[in-house]
Amino acid sequence: MVDVMKQSETLARIERGFNPRNVAVIGAARHNEFRWIKAHLPFHQNHGKVFHVNIDENEWPGAEALGVKNFKSLLDIPEPIDYVCISVPRQVVPRLLPDCAQRGSGWTTRSANWPRGMGSSSWGPTAWGCITPPWG
Repeated sequence: MVDVMKQSETLARIERGFNPRNVAVIGAARHNEFRWIKAHLPFHQNHGKVFHVNIDENEWPGAEALGVKNFKSLLDIPEPIDYVCISVPRQVVPRLLPDCAQRGSGWTTRSANWPRGMGSSSWGPTAWGCITPPWG
């Protein structure tokens, strides 16, 4: 028997991912020219808010120059997060996913090199994959 409530909750989270109000970009930095923030600026200007998450405060001025608020942790952002874009070394990604689940993000994408079998769909070693963590 299909759990209808769980199914409807899952569909609602996926819908939030496709139509987010707030987006968090984790790991944008000078070395990648803040590409992941820049990629979300049209959204920021027309639909909702974009937040930057980076533990290195030396990277914050670049995001601030783009008009994006900085936070050390996804958990520090005071607003609901519908979509999370992760751009960090693959070794760091597993430490971030529980925060995504705790925040109840609707959708998470990652651009890190990710080994197979880690609970996400992958189309190659550096391809984008979308996940909705089952524990969150």
